[in-house]
Amino acid sequence: MKRLMLAALAAALLPAAARAEDKPKRIDPSSAPDVQDVIFYGKTRPVLMRLHILVDGKPYSEAWDNYIKARFDYADRDGNGYLDRDAVRMIPSAQTFQQMVLGAGNFYNGGAARFEELDSDGDGKVTLAELKEYYQKLNVAAVRLMNANQVYGGRNFSGVGGGGGGVGFSGNQNNGLSEALFRHLDVNKDGKLTKEELAVADRLVARLDANDDELLDATELMQGQVLGGLRPPPVAQPQLSRTAMMPNGTGANQGPFFLVPREKEPNRLTQRLLLAKEMIARYDKDKSGKLTREEIGLDEELFNLLDRNEDRVLDAVELLRYVVIAPDVELTVHLGGGGSVRSSGVTVTPGSKANLARGLRPAGADAMVFGVQNARIEVRRPNVPSGVGRSGPNNQYFMQVFRSLDRGNKGFVELKAVKQPQVQYLSGMFEMADRDGDGKVTRKEFEDLLQLQAQAPGCLLTLSVGELGQGLFEILDTNRDGRLSVRELRTAWQSLAEYDRKKVGAVTDADIPHQFQLALTPGGNVYPALRSVAGQQPVRPSTAGPLWFRKMDRNGDGDVSPREFLGTPEQFKALDLDGDGYISLEEAEKADARLRKAKQLP
Repeated sequence: MKRLMLAALAAALLPAAARAEDKPKRIDPSSAPDVQDVIFYGKTRPVLMRLHILVDGKPYSEAWDNYIKARFDYADRDGNGYLDRDAVRMIPSAQTFQQMVLGAGNFYNGGAARFEELDSDGDGKVTLAELKEYYQKLNVAAVRLMNANQVYGGRNFSGVGGGGGGVGFSGNQNNGLSEALFRHLDVNKDGKLTKEELAVADRLVARLDANDDELLDATELMQGQVLGGLRPPPVAQPQLSRTAMMPNGTGANQGPFFLVPREKEPNRLTQRLLLAKEMIARYDKDKSGKLTREEIGLDEELFNLLDRNEDRVLDAVELLRYVVIAPDVELTVHLGGGGSVRSSGVTVTPGSKANLARGLRPAGADAMVFGVQNARIEVRRPNVPSGVGRSGPNNQYFMQVFRSLDRGNKGFVELKAVKQPQVQYLSGMFEMADRDGDGKVTRKEFEDLLQLQAQAPGCLLTLSVGELGQGLFEILDTNRDGRLSVRELRTAWQSLAEYDRKKVGAVTDADIPHQFQLALTPGGNVYPALRSVAGQQPVRPSTAGPLWFRKMDRNGDGDVSPREFLGTPEQFKALDLDGDGYISLEEAEKADARLRKAKQLP
């Protein structure tokens, strides 16, 4: 009966023309090795984000599969392709394994997995497939979801004011930094930012630029802002929360973002059906067990695509098509494990016809952003050095312990020596290192285990989710450097015009969308590496353009001002083609090309 049900579900996912016997079987696009699906449960509609994640050009899941295979081979001493009961003692339990990948390879007295849990078919042998299934069932996966707001104490990790709880729409939705910016821009104090007020927004720089760098940072914007309880945003200290760090995001209060588990066949369709039913439960206002277009909030074209029987409602089977093959957003995230950081980024997946693809736009060099109702979601690849989160354990410390136990310098440590109270916390590690089971751990055995442990964090990716509140500052900071330049303030209305939904030439604080940021980083790193913490000195981005332009752009804002320009006022005026008082990157490149053509430059 179960097999018939799965066949029916599979058939429901295919176009009618593709069901004929002479047609090839359609591949489930959500099962591709580089895909990780993320669902955002918005107030009025869900958003399915399909992320194609590549690490050094390869599907991210390869690193996970390769490491699980390495653990299996380590325990499979005789190389016969399966593990017996004795070999399983070298397989870490799911809890221990999670501790390893999240703790930079370190684990202490963690236990081994139970043979009965691994041997799912009861044949007395544990295969590589059963080992992978074991970790997957217990929610240890290649990608984990981390709620940065829980881990870093409310929203303070990003410098926003107040508020606790998980990522979501609860609690204080305000962003202290953005509140201060709103008050500065609202010249007539009527609670609205008009097109006319924002036309002269760049005057703020002359008034507030305390460090005279022709930019406004968080400290300058918050200076003296004690109005209404606003204070300079604090720099967060890590407050690690176990529930906020569940690998698949199923911990308590994970908020509206859900990391879709990557089940293997034949369980995938069954699990996706459960997901479709959960979606119905969230949006089914009339409790009919089905969703109207008004309830789920999808546009008419997508809704009609899913409504196969044209009854104007979606049941669980019809909604299954949305969960599997109809993402709203489809992005490719390039992570560099060994190359240059700048070679990586986030792009729209080639050939994507996702429902919300038209609303996607770049946000700086390494991010894409899109809006849906009252939310603005940014997906970014943080500008962090390669290898962050992949460092192994402190092998020097462990080897020092080994040498202290190896009395007489015999080259091995007996397991009974690790039972001493002062080192008993390492007994699990030593037992796992004893590959030949002779009750002794040689130096070579111990070093081999340490090397294997050091590779553990590299098999994991962390998707950090942070809510920045109603982020006016984040909208205007288009290059994501944590500062506002004159050009960003001059184009403030262009950035905000889409939120003037009533077309009155003004926006209120209620019109500012809730900001969410998703950042993918390698390893089980502690810090999520989201956008620069407000109030800290941001990292200046490398500026493109001719060498003379990069040298003169001392504040790294992407423009050269008259103060920065090293030539004469006449030369500046000749380069400033639009006469706005700044030499832009585009103007610099045009001038450079013109001079090279005239052979005035090498």
